[in-house]
Amino acid sequence: MTLVIMIQRFYKNLLGDEGYLMFTLPIKTWQNILSKLILAFFWTISSGLVTIISIIIISGVEGVSEGLIEISNYINYTFGIAGFISLPLFFILGISSNILMFYSAIALGHQFSRHKLIASLGMYCVVYLINSLILAVLILMLRYIPICHEFFEYLFDYSTSMHWKTNIIVLIASIYPIILVAGQFVLINFLLKKKLNLE
Repeated sequence: MTLVIMIQRFYKNLLGDEGYLMFTLPIKTWQNILSKLILAFFWTISSGLVTIISIIIISGVEGVSEGLIEISNYINYTFGIAGFISLPLFFILGISSNILMFYSAIALGHQFSRHKLIASLGMYCVVYLINSLILAVLILMLRYIPICHEFFEYLFDYSTSMHWKTNIIVLIASIYPIILVAGQFVLINFLLKKKLNLE
């Protein structure tokens, strides 16, 4: 339901009849997009927390505090104190990139003159496929390109702390989501600013 409402509000609010009002407000296009992203992110996190709390209530409250302490200890053991910053940032980037993937698909689908919702669905499949292919190529590059392979061998073999290694891996893994978030945001902003057609 969160996903459906998130898509519906973006489409109706910016690309539907409400768009005539939204784009006459004295704010920039990127601010409209950012406000939708922040609200969608908030509702995604909220629905996730509600789901987790519901599962805890249904399964019983016994052992919940012990489980949370165990998870906290595992993060501290694997990533150190920095893990409580690097991991949340990684998840924020991941959630934001997924939300913007829907938004970019809707903006691209809206460029068609007819059947815009079906076109948006098709555009999501295309965007998702391109994203998956790029990610697969990057993983293969990291595995098989000698300099990348040597870097990771150095990372794991060098006598440094496990915390340093794991946080470096998280930071490296965060590079692609950062590029994805920035690229999709720029694309959506361009389409809504330069190619907007509310007819």
